[in-house]
Amino acid sequence: MPYPFSYWQFDTPGDPYPAWAISHFTLFKVATPDALKPYIPQDYAEKVMKLLEDRCKVLRKHGLKAYVRADEPHMLPERVFTDHPLWRGPRVDQPSRSRVARFAPSVDNPEVLALYRQSVAILLRRCREIDIMSVLTNDSGGGLDWSGGLYSGRFGNTLYQNRRMDERLRDFFRRAPGGSGRRRRHV
Repeated sequence: MPYPFSYWQFDTPGDPYPAWAISHFTLFKVATPDALKPYIPQDYAEKVMKLLEDRCKVLRKHGLKAYVRADEPHMLPERVFTDHPLWRGPRVDQPSRSRVARFAPSVDNPEVLALYRQSVAILLRRCREIDIMSVLTNDSGGGLDWSGGLYSGRFGNTLYQNRRMDERLRDFFRRAPGGSGRRRRHV
């Protein structure tokens, strides 16, 4: 689904890396939880959310449902991790293309999972027609702690280094975006 690029992510002069990520839909960029609002331009978030709501109105009129694809967990501005160091997860930029290291939040952190729950609740409350969400976890600014699919190699929050990847994924999908993993109820 084409929507406005998040040009605000070009936050470091001379760093071309955000070009691979500004076109990607991410929950925090659009359905921003309260704790992240100081870091993410809300005029951008509201513009994209309004576009989603308008498209959902058309679907509702015809009795159709919506699908959304997100890249999660996705890179966040460095200030987030300066202010909340325990949220820092894997390095997700591609070192051969980037000028600065960029990080995604650690989905093993309970506070980060709470941010995802809030974000999904915002999205589903405003866009009730969303029936299916798919998530791409490792590419273009996104990544999971200690994944072998990270551009810079296995990296992540050392507090959670010994977690098995299946546990990490299970808990992320159960406790964050989808709730229980079962069909969602309207929020």
